[in-house]
Amino acid sequence: MRTSVRIAGMALLAVALILMLPPTVTRGSGTVCSLGCVTTYAYDNSRDNVNASETILKASNLNLANHYSRSDLSGVVYAQPLYVSQVQIGTTTYNALFVATEENHVYALDGSSTTLATIWNVNLNNGDAQVPDVQLPGGCSNIAPEVGITGTPVIDLGGNSPNMLYAVSKHYNSTTQTITQRLNALSITSTNPTPITLDIPNAFSTTFPAFPAFSATNQNQRAGLALTHDSSGNPLIYVAWGSHCDSGSYDGIVGVFTLSSGSNPTLSLVSAFSDEGGIASTRQGPYGGIWMSGAAPAIDDSGEASPSGDVFLASGNGGFGDGTWGESVLRLGYSGPNIYLGVPGFYTPHAWQTLNTGSGTGCTSPLTLPAPESGTICAAGDFDLGAGGVILARPVGFTLPNSDNFVVLAGGKEGIIYVNSPGDAAGTHGMTKNTRADTADPCTSGSGGQTIQCLGAIFLPSGCCGQRDYGNRGSAAFWAGNATNHENVLYVMGSQDTLIRGYQMDSVAATGAFVTSTFYGTATPQHLDSGGKIPYPGASPVVSWNSSTGLASDAILWILDTSGYQSTSAPTPARLDAYAAVPTQGTFSLKFSDTTNGPGATKFMVPTVVNGHAYVAGQATGTHCSAAPCSGAVAVWY
Repeated sequence: MRTSVRIAGMALLAVALILMLPPTVTRGSGTVCSLGCVTTYAYDNSRDNVNASETILKASNLNLANHYSRSDLSGVVYAQPLYVSQVQIGTTTYNALFVATEENHVYALDGSSTTLATIWNVNLNNGDAQVPDVQLPGGCSNIAPEVGITGTPVIDLGGNSPNMLYAVSKHYNSTTQTITQRLNALSITSTNPTPITLDIPNAFSTTFPAFPAFSATNQNQRAGLALTHDSSGNPLIYVAWGSHCDSGSYDGIVGVFTLSSGSNPTLSLVSAFSDEGGIASTRQGPYGGIWMSGAAPAIDDSGEASPSGDVFLASGNGGFGDGTWGESVLRLGYSGPNIYLGVPGFYTPHAWQTLNTGSGTGCTSPLTLPAPESGTICAAGDFDLGAGGVILARPVGFTLPNSDNFVVLAGGKEGIIYVNSPGDAAGTHGMTKNTRADTADPCTSGSGGQTIQCLGAIFLPSGCCGQRDYGNRGSAAFWAGNATNHENVLYVMGSQDTLIRGYQMDSVAATGAFVTSTFYGTATPQHLDSGGKIPYPGASPVVSWNSSTGLASDAILWILDTSGYQSTSAPTPARLDAYAAVPTQGTFSLKFSDTTNGPGATKFMVPTVVNGHAYVAGQATGTHCSAAPCSGAVAVWY
């Protein structure tokens, strides 16, 4: 995401921080998932990539002897599969797996069947088709050869409209040669769901006519969807957009939608935000896309008696200042229907301009590599902070010096993870107190700054880098745990690094910072490139364990290698590896590896581990899908 950058006065920002206060929202009543559920990207709204309710799979005796896959789905899969156990569909109870494809199909599959049999399959095209990549701005082929549903859907099991799945689809009408996007709601308990739909461009222009025009062509819905409820139990569905190949005119846009209850429910847009200017007359963009390599925005609606419901996300390359929010970690607040989202907090790194445009001739503005890394890196530009997802890390065993009792972890292509207080905290400004970009470089020892810690989580080559395929893509994993000496661990596997790394939060300082003098543990991945580096795009680690027993030895660290999507002849299978999440003599030991039985890799894939099963979805192997139609694939180990 390249753009020219500028910074202007911050008067509007100061006013916004004063006026936009976080609302009070509550969660819906929910549905108890007796055998486990995965209803959203990265397992929960904290986006910690941890399933803490896995009672079957254990690192101490892991045995995934059974495997099944099918490769006849209509469309390649980029979204993470979702799972609901013991759900009644029609008159039958299933452990159901929900898979969305780039040909705008949503499948409910029998997750316990040895054939992953189809329960229902809904085609959302409604006379249109998925979008051929040649129709995208610049003929973008990052998602090839067709674009439909890319962002991970979300399932609502509670509130006033329970048992609904929400997905954003992209469509092409060959007669009019036009592109549109729709938000779809599907009842997961129906045997043949009838979609409830909303035309997204029309919703923006009707509800917020002063908002920058929404381009269904240019705006790429890559990030996962997020969901919470308002104080009345109505769903609030958060949808974020970035771009296709940095082409055309686009903003980092967030829309908040709801579904009315009753016999004839309808979808509507209730709030909106653009990180490059919230209203057309003051728009400073374009750019600043919100994509996070497929990660969903995090929501503060769990683990507290009175959750705020605020949303946390990271933006990509774009201008900052005077109402623009490129290269920033943002805290957004919902104040009610027909009101723009506010910005009650943010963090923008000192080097945001260098992340955008690069270090200059001769590396005149190098990025500092903080501990445990050292030295400097000469950014080539296009170093999106927003290439990685955001985690709300809630430690166990001690209380943090902020009223929210969690820290916000975010970092992208530079390999640095910024640790921030979401509000005001002792010894730091906190996101709600910031009024400008960080005036100091927190990555330089002793320089201070507005962040709790600048963590060099991923080793990068020092000196000048001619490419941008470095750093953090997707999401890390934060395992709070509750086992003595094995809690509050951050797992990272970055592109172009050499190791899977685990960092433990410092329980002595108890500020939210991580120990950098020693690793909690490391492991050499099973697959490295010819240069001994982790191939692009790295991986989003996942941890599964049974928190009810508290046995740290049960915890499993899952790694999915998706680099095979880059094969020039045909996509190679995604490689699934499982390690003990607790290190032995500093090393995470390998417990399982499968290099051949996975589906063909797609970029930024995340495994779904639940109820004794590990599910991975992608594309069929054999030949590259260079022209539609394409086949998707899903595999399960158990």
